[in-house]
Amino acid sequence: MSAAESLFARSGYFGTSVREIANKASVNSALISYYFGGKENLFRTIFRKQGMEIVGKRMELLDALRARFKGPIPVDQIVRAYLSPQCELKKSGPRGLAFIRIQAQVHNEFNEMYFSLRREIYDESTKQYIGELERSLPGISLSDITWRMMFLIGAYLYMLADLDRMSDLSDHRFEQGDDTDELLERLTIFVSSGMSAPTVQWPPVLSTTVTPARRRRAVRTK
Repeated sequence: MSAAESLFARSGYFGTSVREIANKASVNSALISYYFGGKENLFRTIFRKQGMEIVGKRMELLDALRARFKGPIPVDQIVRAYLSPQCELKKSGPRGLAFIRIQAQVHNEFNEMYFSLRREIYDESTKQYIGELERSLPGISLSDITWRMMFLIGAYLYMLADLDRMSDLSDHRFEQGDDTDELLERLTIFVSSGMSAPTVQWPPVLSTTVTPARRRRAVRTK
């Protein structure tokens, strides 16, 4: 499966053929159909295996926080617990990074197979985290917390993908580097602050205050 994983990470599901996978794995194409039933089921098997490991670790960390605090959990602790398994995966080496890139495809491309995998693997545990954030942030609407959870997911997928944008955007004065612990800390601080920000009024309430400039314009039109 490692051969398929690296190809899916590089070329995407639709850009990878069964023949390419078989050649990289030095096996006959028929064996892939025999053991996995085809490319789609191979992709699903790879994604489920890694995805469920992440979910399992997330729930272990969340359950430990619930046992420790016996009530509302500090927001930064919830955010760090959600992000930590992904950062640990990146530390694990090339296969970990390959799955992170596959994950980014699944979250960003419009495809029913991807939708079903996301719902099957991630939805329940992510809803558990949203529930804990709601308990810890009673002044923030559930709508805002859900929006902010989606922003969190987008941020970590982008930052873990090693796109080296920090170097480009700083004219090569700064490098993101490969210190995953630093990335985790910076992301946790950034996301926790956003999670705790005042709830958004949408659509915005238009001000009815009459300013001096508005008063002068009104007088001139009379």
